[in-house]
Amino acid sequence: MRLKVLKVMLINAMFLLSLASCGGGAGSSSSTNTTSSNVINNGIAQKGPFSIGSDVTITKLDSSGNSTGLVIQSKVSSESGSFSYKTDEKNSGTYYHIQATGRFLDESTGSISENEITLAAITNNPNNSSINVLTHWISQRTDELLAYDKTVKAALDQSQKELLKLFGIEKPNVLDVTTSSEQLDEVLNKDNALLLLLSGALMEASQKYQVSSKAIINEIGDDFKDDGLLNEKGDEWFIRLQALIKDNPEGHTKNYAKVISGKLGFKVSLDKNLPDFIPLASRPAAIVPPVLFAAPSEIITLDGSDSHDSSDMINYTWFRVDQQTQYDIQVSDRFSASPSITAPNEATVLAALNQEIILLYALVVTDVDKLTHTSVVKVIIRIPLPEIDPPITVPEIDPPITVPEIDPPITVPEIDPPITVPEIDPPITVPENESPIAIAQIDDQSVITNEDTPVNITLEGSDLDEGQINLIDAAALRWASASK
Repeated sequence: MRLKVLKVMLINAMFLLSLASCGGGAGSSSSTNTTSSNVINNGIAQKGPFSIGSDVTITKLDSSGNSTGLVIQSKVSSESGSFSYKTDEKNSGTYYHIQATGRFLDESTGSISENEITLAAITNNPNNSSINVLTHWISQRTDELLAYDKTVKAALDQSQKELLKLFGIEKPNVLDVTTSSEQLDEVLNKDNALLLLLSGALMEASQKYQVSSKAIINEIGDDFKDDGLLNEKGDEWFIRLQALIKDNPEGHTKNYAKVISGKLGFKVSLDKNLPDFIPLASRPAAIVPPVLFAAPSEIITLDGSDSHDSSDMINYTWFRVDQQTQYDIQVSDRFSASPSITAPNEATVLAALNQEIILLYALVVTDVDKLTHTSVVKVIIRIPLPEIDPPITVPEIDPPITVPEIDPPITVPEIDPPITVPEIDPPITVPENESPIAIAQIDDQSVITNEDTPVNITLEGSDLDEGQINLIDAAALRWASASK
């Protein structure tokens, strides 16, 4: 029995030894380095590239997107924005929230940003994780979807698909705008180029409109996170970005790459990787006035003639979207760029709440690639204020009143020599209100006098003793001594 047990133990030992000699087991991947069951993961933080020393915080998430309590701190360690951190190798495939805070290289000017910015990403691939404006917007949208009881995976997948429709970038979580290596596949090269174009255009827009890049990024993110679309502030910025680069996207990308190459000292040339179709430059834009005012029964033109597309081929469709069915107002030609409507009559407006009717009309433009864009115009119909006939005018005074100048001007003469107040010599002194009174008493005899009235008093030393002189006032003693 003992021999059988020893035989089994020997077989197991030989099996384990064979595994070790073959190099098998976890942690053998060439993309990670393991030390004491820790995996060294690499990432990159770029708006432009974050500055060396920028803070990076990595938080492990559970399936619902909540922190598991594992928080790792790191810092950007290179000019390209790279950083590294360790995780337990058993955590591979779980989700992490990664956040970078710091200053960054402006791709449009080559300067370092004055203020810090914070960008984030959510990833299940911690060893090849990128942080950029796209991952930041995706993380914001993912957080919003998690509030509706979605799993991290489902929320992240949906957010990425929604952003792909807007910007045409397939793999935002693994991008690096500082490289155009020939070893990268076509998709990554294309995505890197599109990200650089977007990121640089954000900085140009910041300079043109005098708004911080942080504010622009936040406004786009706040708009996108609500419904996965850009239809408010974010849409306004999309149109502005589009207007900046649509005429020459390759030229803009080339300039941004040149700036990065000059500052970081290595070659970047992503302009050649741009695809023929660039959503940021190609998407149609529906342009309408935000508000129109009209009087009752007035004919109003809904002007969408400024709408545009890179191909100059665009279809227009107008929709009534205010849902006020009590007002049956027809659009003259809902498939034209600038149709018209007729406002309700005065009686209808007077009967409305606050004697005002607000109608909403949406213009949807569609290009040959079936890309669409929507803008809404608000039409406010109210009774205009009555005109005053004739209008009140302030009469002009002819000739106008002018204040005459005094010639020569009045001046105050100087007194020469100057007036001085003479000193009084001897100085005047103010007498006291009452003169002190001296009272001397010797036996039953007494003398009373004022200080300024002389009196002769003869005192003999033999007639005086301590008990016979009662000095009521100390001044009397001084006076008596002086008189003696």
